[in-house]
Formats: sequence, C-alpha cells, structure tokens
Amino acid sequence: MPMNRSLRILMLTWEYPPMIVGGLSRSVHGLAVHLAELNHEIHVITRSAGFVPEYEYTDRVHVHRVSVNSAVSREAFAEWVLLMNIGFVQHTLKLWNNGMRFHLIHAHDWLVHDSAEEMGEFLGIPIIATLHATEAGRFFGRLDTDLQKTIHAKEFRMSTAADRIIVCSRAMEAEVNGLFRPPPHKVSVLPNGFDPADLSFPTRLHRERKLLAAQRTCPDAKVKGIDILYVGRLVHEKGIHNLIEAMPAILRMYPQTRLWIVGDGPKREALIASAQRLAKDRVFFTGRISDRMRRFLLSAADVCVVPSLYEPFGIAALEAMAAGIPVVASETGGLPEIVRHNETGLTAAPGSPQALAEQILALLNDPEKAQRLTVEAKREIIEHFNWQSIAEATARLYGEVLKAQ
Repeated sequence: MPMNRSLRILMLTWEYPPMIVGGLSRSVHGLAVHLAELNHEIHVITRSAGFVPEYEYTDRVHVHRVSVNSAVSREAFAEWVLLMNIGFVQHTLKLWNNGMRFHLIHAHDWLVHDSAEEMGEFLGIPIIATLHATEAGRFFGRLDTDLQKTIHAKEFRMSTAADRIIVCSRAMEAEVNGLFRPPPHKVSVLPNGFDPADLSFPTRLHRERKLLAAQRTCPDAKVKGIDILYVGRLVHEKGIHNLIEAMPAILRMYPQTRLWIVGDGPKREALIASAQRLAKDRVFFTGRISDRMRRFLLSAADVCVVPSLYEPFGIAALEAMAAGIPVVASETGGLPEIVRHNETGLTAAPGSPQALAEQILALLNDPEKAQRLTVEAKREIIEHFNWQSIAEATARLYGEVLKAQ
C-alpha cells in the first residue's frame, strides 16, 4: 500500500477530552488530531463524557462517545470494562452496517483490548496496540489481587493479538519485552508529543496575574515566595509523598516557598495529612482544574517537579519544559529520556526526598543554570517531541503493517 494513501483509522480509548483521567487522554487526542492533519480519517470511539454530544466532528476528528454507567466501584471495575467494550463493539458494528470500512484498529491500553480483538477478527483488519503502561510496572512487579492479575493477562493478550505494539519510551520497550516476550521487531518506540503551536506560555507572569492565579485556585494562598508545582494523579507510583517530605529542607532555606499540587486521586487525604504535618500551610491542593488554570500555574511556577516512582514517559515534564519552567524529575522509567540531567533539567534518585530537595535547591540557588536548562529543554521539544513528526512516524508504521498483510 502506498505510504501516502489516506487511511480510515478506528481508534479505541477509554478516555478522550474532555474526559481526562491521566496522560492517556491528551496523548490520544494529540495523535488523532495530527493524523487527521495528515489527511487520514480518524474515528475515535470512547466512553461518554457528561453533556458532551454522543458524536461530534472536532479538530478534524470524528469522536463517537458510548454511554457507560459512570458509577463504578473498584470491586466491579472488571465488569464495567466489559460493558464498555460491549458498547464499543455494538457502536462499531453500527458504523460497519452503515457502510463504513476501516483500514486498521489502533487500540490504546488494556481497557479496550476485548473490543479491539473482537473487531479485528470480525472485520478482518490489523490491530495496532499502544501500551501506555503496565500493571506489573505500576505495582513494581507485585500482582497480588485478582484485578491486577486480570489486567496483566489482558495486557499479555493485547501484546499477542496486536500486529504491532507501540510504546512511548525505550524504558517501556524493555519493560514490555521483559514481561510479554513478543516476537523480535514487533515493538516500536514512538514518544508522546507536544504541539509547538501550544508553546505560547508567557515566560513570567506579572505579580498581579500570579496573585489572580493563587486566589482563584486557593483563596488562602499568599503572593510572596517561590512556587514549586506538581501536576498529575494523586497515586502512590507518582511519588508525591516524597516531594512533600522534601519540603522541610527547602523551607529551611526558602521559608516562603509554596508547593502547588494539581490533580486528584485516591491518595489525596493521606497526602493532605502529611503536608499538614511536614509543611503546615505551605502546600496547596487545587484538585482538578481547567486547562487554562493549569497553564496559568505553569506560567507562575519557578520549578516543576515530577517525583515519580514509576513513569513510562512523563507528559507533565514535557508540558513544563514547553512552558519554560525548569524541571526536576525522578531518574526512573522514560523520564531520563526527556529530562537529561544537567542538559534539559535535573534528575534525582527515585524515592529519595533528600535527593529531590537537593536538586530543587540546586535550581533555586542558580537562576542562570535554571534558565540555561529551560532554553535547551524547549529546543529539545521542538526537535524531538513535536506531534507532527510523531504522527508522520505513526502513519508510516500503519503503512508497514498494511503492506505486510
């Protein structure tokens, strides 16, 4: 098949904007939009998102949202995922019965494996599977519960059924090869990206705008001081507890420092209790906020910290680098492939509050170094992590798979 032929792609994902649970949603959106800009016809099937229409054509992407009961307990999660996949299959069959034909399926993560495998067999088209993370990785090799074992089994089946596997970093490539033993050359590394058109963050907000951001997000926040930012889910593997434990050492040198924790998750209450004990009124939990407000805080921050214990890629680091904010990240997973120590940011040993504090203070104590790192980081994003080139590489991979059929 000619590499420049326009393709019709069926893309399956359990989250898609405005439904944002983690980095997967933004990653799928960025890829879908830029594939569409290459004149491929992209149909995303995802779950419903409140008052958003069941179907809309937005950013040149066809988005189909399937109604799934949003009230689900962890105990019933596997059943909920099954119902979601049944809904995806039913909706795809409607499209098929109405004459729509697809060249291939691109499935994102284990949650959509069942529908991807069934539709791939029924429609007779190849499957591309992107594994954004693994259950074994998230829990550091321990698979104790039935749900964890079920997820691991789905990931294995997905890696087996797919004609090609995409991962976001060399670290994830090694992880997937070690866990699932796919055939040689079946795994391709294609990173997540950032659109250079979005590099429109102000380099530094005026004091009044910084005050506005603080007041809107946390009315009790004071204006004076240094701002450290974390953006992401509040779960154990993100390592936020280590960042909070690093705060006393930072506050000893910079007493007016504020730590902003943007996001939500099951560890929220435990983290709030830890922050109260270790840093009193210097840590602010914003919960989920709009993209506009998140950019506002990024523009106001002095340092962004990504303290993950497990991180296949690190979209939060990429976004901070694009905003011109110096980054301190854990030296784990795919993060060192983005944040190269003393080149595009600073890295610290994962799980060490002391190492985090040392690297954060190294940036605060040396503004010239921080500025040098941010300049190099932005150049790195434009050259190696822009969505246009990633979409082009993905389209070439599609062509290779179709040619081999």
